[in-house]
Amino acid sequence: MLEIGIGSGYHAELLARRGAHVTGIDLAAPSVDLSKTRFEAKRLHGTLEQWDAEQDRPDFHRRFDVIWSWGVIHHSAHTARIVRNAHEWLAPDGCFAGMVYHRDSMRLPVALTRDWLIGRNWRSHSIDEALCRSTDGFSARFYPADQWRDLLLAFFDDAQTSVQGLDVDAVPLPQPARNVVWSRLSPRARRRLLGRLGHFLLFRADRPR
Repeated sequence: MLEIGIGSGYHAELLARRGAHVTGIDLAAPSVDLSKTRFEAKRLHGTLEQWDAEQDRPDFHRRFDVIWSWGVIHHSAHTARIVRNAHEWLAPDGCFAGMVYHRDSMRLPVALTRDWLIGRNWRSHSIDEALCRSTDGFSARFYPADQWRDLLLAFFDDAQTSVQGLDVDAVPLPQPARNVVWSRLSPRARRRLLGRLGHFLLFRADRPR
């Protein structure tokens, strides 16, 4: 199993504990060092390396059964290159799964209201800039579910997406008011709201072409 963007190594640890033979890559050397420290402290085995997932690696070709990436590849300036590489690095019956940011989440109107109207930046910021300023990195990109699925289908035989999120995605109010509104919603209503307005676009793509 390969994880693209290991960060502090938390997901890599969970995977290793479940029996996966983990290889992890990250663009940032401090992340790799931190993940190695985590694995050593917890006596876990894995191969953790600094590498830019936009760049191909012939030694990775057809090597992995599963590639996982949670909230990472949308920070790339060339996300499609990473998808292409994941396609090359997977075994013929392999699976690529993870999460990118959802373009049609409630965070779009909230970010625009805060940045454009309240912050009075509508003359200087585009929609994409307002979104980037509201999240964890200026270069972050946001994808509509159908657009992301189409990208995956260019490289895989099958692709599925689903939208999930946190209560703040569905009810963007201060926490005391949000708690009141959220508590009055039925479980079904919560699922429907988060399935439309959630910030997380989960995906799974199977069988690289």
